[in-house]
Amino acid sequence: YYQDGRYDDAFLEYLVLAEADIEMAQYNLGWLCQEFQHEITYQYPDCTQIYYSKSANNGYGPSQAYLANSLWKKRDFYRSARWYAKAANNKVDEGLFGLGY
Repeated sequence: YYQDGRYDDAFLEYLVLAEADIEMAQYNLGWLCQEFQHEITYQYPDCTQIYYSKSANNGYGPSQAYLANSLWKKRDFYRSARWYAKAANNKVDEGLFGLGY
């Protein structure tokens, strides 16, 4: 649906899969919420954080790096470093970079 520009349908499909605990769907839904927050998810403001967090807690490295970056921006360096380390353990370059920075 996403490639056809049917973002509402993509959102609903990813939502069903994300709630079935599929980490890639959780990540994709987080991304959709982030990129289309004014078009699709304006009534669901925590959508990005919720689904990136679910995906990260399920061990998906790119979501772990996203959370680390988000926490770093909030100056929560301890929690940020923990997420960077998890992302690095999952072979995500951004995790290694974040730890070295």
